[in-house]
Amino acid sequence: MAYLTKTEDHRYNLVRYRVRYRIYFPDGSWVARSRRYETLAVGRVKVELASALESRTRQLQQSPEDIKIWKNEGLLTAQEAERLDLVPAPQRKTLEQAMDEYRATWVVSPQEASIREGRVRIITQILGAKTPIVEFNYGHGEFLKTKLRERKVKVVTIRRYLQDLRRCFRHQVRLQVLPYNPFAELSTGRVPPAERPKQTRLTNAQVIEVLTKAGDRIQKESGARVLHGWLLVFLLLVFGTGLRRKEAMLARWEHVDWVNRFLVVPAENAKDGEERRVGLGRRLFNELLARREEEGLILPRYHPATITGAVTKHFAACGLPMRLHDTRHTYATLLQEDAGARPDQAMQRTGHGDLAMLTRYTHPQVDEVLEDRLGFMQEDEKETRH
Repeated sequence: MAYLTKTEDHRYNLVRYRVRYRIYFPDGSWVARSRRYETLAVGRVKVELASALESRTRQLQQSPEDIKIWKNEGLLTAQEAERLDLVPAPQRKTLEQAMDEYRATWVVSPQEASIREGRVRIITQILGAKTPIVEFNYGHGEFLKTKLRERKVKVVTIRRYLQDLRRCFRHQVRLQVLPYNPFAELSTGRVPPAERPKQTRLTNAQVIEVLTKAGDRIQKESGARVLHGWLLVFLLLVFGTGLRRKEAMLARWEHVDWVNRFLVVPAENAKDGEERRVGLGRRLFNELLARREEEGLILPRYHPATITGAVTKHFAACGLPMRLHDTRHTYATLLQEDAGARPDQAMQRTGHGDLAMLTRYTHPQVDEVLEDRLGFMQEDEKETRH
């Protein structure tokens, strides 16, 4: 940004005012320039002109009239003015061109690409395909939100539209076409209660059915659809410990306490930034024991969407319209209702902070593996693997 500084020449007892600024050229290069003026009033006028020069040349918005004024004011040399005049305004990048470049960055499935194509088409239709991207500001994002609401689009879906818009302009910032992303802080706000997904809590019998069918699928199928045999382990992990998806994916073998049957969730993996321990029920412990390694991740390194998709499809095959995160609600509920854990003990396991006042004055120590009381964690001693 252009700025004005005061300099003093002690030899002649003179004060000068220096304006410093940059000139950006269409080929991506830039130069730093400075000019000295005798009075503060002149310096203030020149710094305003220099700020406009720097801003407009950075965004390729200069016009022949602008270049002529800057040259007459002494801010540009004849050679610099010629370089700035090489690219006329009609060649500025449009939203349609920016979206085409954004498409080239996609690494998604054909189905997801088709869905994104539909969103991009509507975005360009509402905001104008031929609109230069340098003319966009935060208000255009609010206008897009208003038009989508008029079309009765749900807030959750509007978030996807805004995500595409932000990513498109973020890509242009990386290409140094734009100095900043005008939609970086654009948000839909809170989801209305009517549009929030319903939480599903399974009973112990339903969890047992889900786990049984997961074991059957692993025996019959192979491939990424069932996470190469890890589907059952993952379901046992999320149902039996209440771990979030990220926490489960980052769990490592060295985090397992094999003597006391506990899994440590490090502070850097936990959402609340605090370390906690969760018990490993007998069935889950035996599954891990059979696959035990010295170090590394417990689960193979899958893309989060792959895990969510596999689990969601399995729930649908079981006739349960539920989300992956509902396993956490199920764990928290059954841990108290079936395993008999106190609220503060359950909160210690799940990492929730709703009982802040209770935990401030109580310091429970959960040494017993309460997860053993969960019905779906029971197994016959004959089936125990060593």
